[in-house]
Amino acid sequence: MIVKTGRFGQLTVGDDEIIRIPQGILGFPEYTKFCLVDPGDDTLIVWLQSVDNPEIAFPLLEPKVFRPNYAARLSAAELRELKLDNINHSAVFSILTITNDITQMTANLKAPLVINLKEQIASDVQGIESPLDHDSGSKQIAATRGPGCRFHGLD
Repeated sequence: MIVKTGRFGQLTVGDDEIIRIPQGILGFPEYTKFCLVDPGDDTLIVWLQSVDNPEIAFPLLEPKVFRPNYAARLSAAELRELKLDNINHSAVFSILTITNDITQMTANLKAPLVINLKEQIASDVQGIESPLDHDSGSKQIAATRGPGCRFHGLD
């Protein structure tokens, strides 16, 4: 499948690389099919790109990069929804907010995106209990930008 993106140009994505988010991302319920894009730069940021809207892409970062003890704790219902027997069979990402001043970037630790790697389904799990530095559930982090783009998993 060809996916047109506003940030990365045109990508070729296999059906097995489509991630379904049945409820959509909070605030974007109409978008339920995504792919992961690794821009191949000096950051650890990957992008959750909508396959239906070229302008919808969310920057993601694994929370363990800046919070080594971070653990997403899912309820039994959330594990069932994601068809997970165990959280260890998933990838966990924080959705980032990146402003013009990249040093002010924040990561949402209270609503991580959890992806079942085998089934390619995901959910942004709301209300994760976790000790945080800020009451808002966001953590300020530092990163750098770099040029280039490659599709995650196809290099």
